[in-house]
Formats: sequence, C-alpha cells, structure tokens
Amino acid sequence: MFSRSIRLRREELEKAKNEGKPIPTELWNEEAALHEEIIIEDENTAVPKTHIDDEYANATERDPKILLTSSRNPCAPLTQFVKELKIVFPNAQ
Repeated sequence: MFSRSIRLRREELEKAKNEGKPIPTELWNEEAALHEEIIIEDENTAVPKTHIDDEYANATERDPKILLTSSRNPCAPLTQFVKELKIVFPNAQ
C-alpha cells in the first residue's frame, strides 16, 4: 500500500512535468525527493515488482557456487561419492 502511493505520487509528478503543468500543491513538500527518484529510475526499477523475488533475474551474470559437505570423518564410499558429485556439478567446491 505504501509503495503504491509513492509510485502514484511519482507518476503524478512526472506527468505534470512532462505536460508543463504546475506541480500539484499536495506534492510540494515531496517534490525534491520524488524528482530524485525519477532521475535514479532505470528500466529495472521503472516497473513495480511483486513481493516475490525473481530468483533467476541474475542467472546469466555469474554461475552459482555449490558447496558439497559430508561428515567430519567420512568413510571411503562417501568420499568417493563426493568426488563424483564434484565432477557432476561444474562449480562445486
């Protein structure tokens, strides 16, 4: 609710500036902060996001690191299994 009202105020201010109209009186106190947000805004922040994170948004930027763990004193078959898993997963450590 709070972020929606800020977004609506920002859109109202941007619309007034684009059309050359005076800034609405209810936005006078917030004009500087809203104007700063409009300047900072880019294509990633222009579209409002949901509360659910997009876990694949940065998937192409870097490969994930995979940490394989076992017990403190692993037996021979477990050690061999972990070695095979390191081969299966390319970035396993």
